[in-house]
Amino acid sequence: MSRRFMACPDCGLPIGDETAARLGYCARCAEFTGMCAAGRKIISPDVMSVTSWHVPCTVLGVMTWEITHRGRTFVARLCGEHDAQLRAGTAHWIKAAIPLAGVTVPRPRSTA
Repeated sequence: MSRRFMACPDCGLPIGDETAARLGYCARCAEFTGMCAAGRKIISPDVMSVTSWHVPCTVLGVMTWEITHRGRTFVARLCGEHDAQLRAGTAHWIKAAIPLAGVTVPRPRSTA
C-alpha cells in the first residue's frame, strides 16, 4: 500500500513521517510550513482591525499559491477559508497572488 505525504512548500523536502505530515511540520526548515500561511508568512498590516490574518492559522493548507507580500514573492499554502478570502479579494494587502492549480496538498492518512 502506498502512502502519499506532502512536501514542504519552502524547501521541497518530502515529509515521510505521518505525524509531521499531519501537523504540516518540516524537519529541515524547523517550521510548520504545511500549515496555512495566514498569520505566519502573511500578516495583515492593518492594526486597526483584528482579522484572522493577524494570528497564525493552525489549519493545514489545502491550496498552494505564489504570493507577493511586502515586496517578496514566495510559495505558500492556505487553508480553505483563507483561500476563499484571497480569491474574493478581501485580503487587499496582498499585492499579487496566483493559485498554483493542480498543486493541492494531499491529505495525510489519519492514524486514529
